[in-house]
Amino acid sequence: MIKLLWVDDNLDQDLAEKRMSLLMEDEIESDFAGDATEAYFLLTDREKEYDVVLMDLRHPAGPDDIWNEYAEQADRKFGPVLLRMVKENQDSKFNHLSKTRYGVFTIETREENPDLFAPPINLPEQNYKMKTHAYDEKDFINFIYALYKS
Repeated sequence: MIKLLWVDDNLDQDLAEKRMSLLMEDEIESDFAGDATEAYFLLTDREKEYDVVLMDLRHPAGPDDIWNEYAEQADRKFGPVLLRMVKENQDSKFNHLSKTRYGVFTIETREENPDLFAPPINLPEQNYKMKTHAYDEKDFINFIYALYKS
């Protein structure tokens, strides 16, 4: 069983079909977060150990002051901020996620996000996919399995 956290603010609109395909997949147990605050609290919950975290790059901060210092630089781009926090693991809040694999599923190109592939995030290039209408549910599910096996 793959334990997945998917962070995206369009889970109930544009991505509803992909979300439904995940819920119907017997081998994947999914949690969902619509903003950085919700994701942060799921990721810091030591009771939850995710095999895969799939992150959109652009989503709102959510209702917490921890994002105030990033508000101007992030421009709704809290996915990279959250990934950096997890990878830097300050105060050992994310120790329980040491074996977690991370992926990005976004509308932006790789070229727009070179920082993701450098320290501290070090995202493998194959773990980055763009959202397109041609990227169907089967390809999406296969991407989750590929992240798990990486």
